[in-house]
Amino acid sequence: MDPWAAFPDAPAAKPADDPWAAFPDAGTALSASQPPEDRRDSTGIPGGPDITPAAPSTFGQRALDVSAGVLGAPVDAMSDLMGAIGLPTSEAPFGGSKFMGSILHGLSGSREQAELGDTSGIQAGGAPIGQRLYSSFLNTDKARDQYLTNTYGPENEGWYVLADRFGNPTDRRVVRNSDGSENLFNPPGVDMGDVAGIAGGVPDLIGAIMGGSASVPAYAFGPAAGIPASAALSAGGAQLVGETVGRLFPENREAEPSVMSDVLPRAAGEAGTDALIGAITGGAGRFGNAVINKARAPFAKSASDPVATEYRQAAERLHGQGYDISPLASEGGAGGFTSRAEGLLEKLPGSAEKMRQYRERGDQAVARFQQNIAGDVDPNQVSRETVGELSAQRKNLTIDREQALERADDMIGRNQTDLTARQGPQMSAEGAGRQTRAGLERARQEFKDEAKRLYDIARAAPGGRDAIVDVGPVREQVARIREALPPTADGAPSDRFTPQGLSRFLLGVDDIAPNISLDQARQMRGLVQDAIDDKSLMPGVPERYLSQLQSAISRSIDDSVARAGTPELRRALSDANRFYAQNVHRFSRKGIAETYREPIQPGYIEDNKLVDRLLSGRGQPGVVRETRDLMGANSPEWAATRRNAIEQILDAGRDQTRNGRKVVNVDGLVSKLNRLDDEAISGLFGVADAQQLRNLAVDISNRSKYLDASALSQNGTPNIMNQLRAAAVADDQIAREYRNSAIAPFLRGEDGAAAKLQPEELIPWLYHRALPQEAQQVMSKLPAPMKARVEKGVVADIIENAIWRGGGDMSAVRRLVTGEANPADSQGIAEVLGAGRDSESRQQADRINALVSPENRQALRDLALITARRQERDATTSAIGGLAAGAAITNILSSPGSAVRGAIVARGLAEIITRPGFRRWATNTRRHQMTARGQARLTALSPQALGLANGAISENADVQAALEWLNEGVSQINDAGERITRPPQGSGSWQEFFEREIAQ
Repeated sequence: MDPWAAFPDAPAAKPADDPWAAFPDAGTALSASQPPEDRRDSTGIPGGPDITPAAPSTFGQRALDVSAGVLGAPVDAMSDLMGAIGLPTSEAPFGGSKFMGSILHGLSGSREQAELGDTSGIQAGGAPIGQRLYSSFLNTDKARDQYLTNTYGPENEGWYVLADRFGNPTDRRVVRNSDGSENLFNPPGVDMGDVAGIAGGVPDLIGAIMGGSASVPAYAFGPAAGIPASAALSAGGAQLVGETVGRLFPENREAEPSVMSDVLPRAAGEAGTDALIGAITGGAGRFGNAVINKARAPFAKSASDPVATEYRQAAERLHGQGYDISPLASEGGAGGFTSRAEGLLEKLPGSAEKMRQYRERGDQAVARFQQNIAGDVDPNQVSRETVGELSAQRKNLTIDREQALERADDMIGRNQTDLTARQGPQMSAEGAGRQTRAGLERARQEFKDEAKRLYDIARAAPGGRDAIVDVGPVREQVARIREALPPTADGAPSDRFTPQGLSRFLLGVDDIAPNISLDQARQMRGLVQDAIDDKSLMPGVPERYLSQLQSAISRSIDDSVARAGTPELRRALSDANRFYAQNVHRFSRKGIAETYREPIQPGYIEDNKLVDRLLSGRGQPGVVRETRDLMGANSPEWAATRRNAIEQILDAGRDQTRNGRKVVNVDGLVSKLNRLDDEAISGLFGVADAQQLRNLAVDISNRSKYLDASALSQNGTPNIMNQLRAAAVADDQIAREYRNSAIAPFLRGEDGAAAKLQPEELIPWLYHRALPQEAQQVMSKLPAPMKARVEKGVVADIIENAIWRGGGDMSAVRRLVTGEANPADSQGIAEVLGAGRDSESRQQADRINALVSPENRQALRDLALITARRQERDATTSAIGGLAAGAAITNILSSPGSAVRGAIVARGLAEIITRPGFRRWATNTRRHQMTARGQARLTALSPQALGLANGAISENADVQAALEWLNEGVSQINDAGERITRPPQGSGSWQEFFEREIAQ
């Protein structure tokens, strides 16, 4: 059927004369961009046989379509919903998928490039990237055309302006390559050449950034001064740098030879435009930022309050621990209508139950949280248990000390017993004296008996009874004694100054024969010895004279050996004299001779004084040694002497009345030992026992001074020293940690005295009055389970006194959050936790740190804040909501329908207001603050960004003209450089073309 049959006046087509018959592919690209039902063939028939099918979409195009669908889905859904209910809609609503797709495809140029690439004949694609890059630095169309002339040749020969089907010029340029082919210098759509062409705007961008940076100080006077300054300086900077770089290219200089006449007017106009755009976008950006901030964080100011911020953090911490306290937006800092709306919803039908359940769930979570950090601990009971534990620890230390001392005393006692037992049986001083005297008497008698035996042998020898003893030495000694006496007037010894006994004895010597027998000489010597022993025999005679006479008689007896008539007599007499000479002096030395005196004689020593006199030092070590040797080291008499000697030494350190035989006066013992030299001690007890005695004295001294480490001697017995050191350590620990520490008032005294403070006062004392180091000392003494109970007791006491009794004091909580505690108010939670900045608060914080772990300190802080905030919120919303709810309920209950609608709306609002999303939005504090540098950057870069976007959008221009030129496949300029004018392809004339277009 002929579609033109209805138009009989229409001129018939003349296919034979059709100049486009040689181009069978003409019109394909045009029809490809139309819907299938609108496509026509070359004769204008819809769906004709010569229509080329549309090319399939590429992967990039499909990706852009999917992105557009995602971005525009909400708008499309809303548009479909409006259409479903009969409201007017648009086929391509603003912001929908079609709208977003057109923008994305336009910016990418992918669809236009695909359409251009589907044609043949004239070359699709653009000029080389290098040429495109170079031309981006040319400032005017004239300069760019000059570049084309310089590169390809004159206009209409090397290049020409692309015209549309009607001959109207476009902004596109067609260039002729050296092989005669033609292509667009800059085809429509964004391609790599356009990306490379961005480089031409870099100098302007640098200048704009420099100008914007220079304008930052102007914002000190406010945005009203800063934004115009940024717009002006960035626009001027962009032109200054851009034009300076542009003058480096010869085409710009050829197109605009004069800076003053050509460049400045154009640059000033562009700068003015950019400045205007920058000022508008800068102000609009600031206003938009404020609007967005207000929409995103409507109550940022109230939500930024430190207490509100801390509350939200506390709620999040508890939520992370499994405690959903059901916070409301007003508690987190949401201001304005929020608290009124919450209070109203708590009273309205439909929402009151929802709000009550939500609130109860939060209260239960807070109660569980408090229960877990404090438990069911009774602070008073914990205090009593702690004091009992400390008392038990001190008692154990006391037992350790006493046991160590007891072990030391036992070892000292055993050493003393062993030492004294080795000396002999225990004996009194009098008994030991009798034994000593008897031993010495026995020794002297043994000496006499032996001497008598030896002299009896000599007497029995031949000539033993002869007068062989010459008394000449005796007479000479008498003469010397007389010479020493005071003389009379005639020179003779004065009788008045000569003792009667001595005078008689001297006269007796004068009367004896010159030679006497051995028995007579011995008898004479015995008389002198008796006189020495018994002062009453020769009263007034000095002992030295008697000793001199005794020695003279002994010499006479010794000299008699030479006068002996027989060898047997000489030998016997020599043995007797030698024995006598070697032993007689042992009984005459001081300290021993006095022992032989009778009780009635002067200088007699009582039995109970003999051993003491032996230890007095008067006899020197030789007296001890001589006494031992005379009696015999193994004799029972010497054992008695030795045992009593050691008892007397130990008695110097004993307090018999109060402590019996226990050595307690170590100074007396040491003093006694120090008066005896080592030789005397060794002579008494032997070397080993002497050393043992001194070691015993050292041990006893160390025992009495075990608390003074500097006074201890290291010569004591090692085992005893170890026990004394252990006792000292225990006593030192008792003194430091219990007796002299701050805990002492809570403990009974070591002697059983009552404590000064009650055990129940321990917990309050620990976190109120104890020094931080004292609290640490107490906690360090406790085992881990007890320490945990004490911590829970402190937490429970703080919760009871500082949180609950405080009634949710918001001022105390604010002081806690801001760190401005008042030291004078010791009951507030801020003061209890030491939140202030003064020295007392720092000390209180140290005290709490010593008692409570960081986790529980944070828990106390969170609990105090949540409790006070919730109580404050309840009081506020109850007052506000109650007034509003009364009026609202009256209006809602005016009719059943309004009551139902009100309940539904209230329920919905309660659901919304208790949602975490609503709470996060209402308490959001994140607002974008536009700084002076950011504002300057926005103002400076906006013109450049708009210019770049405009360039990208302008790439979509002239697509139809380019398609038609490609479809025709022939140049628009003939060989003579003239533009060819012809009707569009498929039309014999312009009249035929327009008639067909009208019909379509």
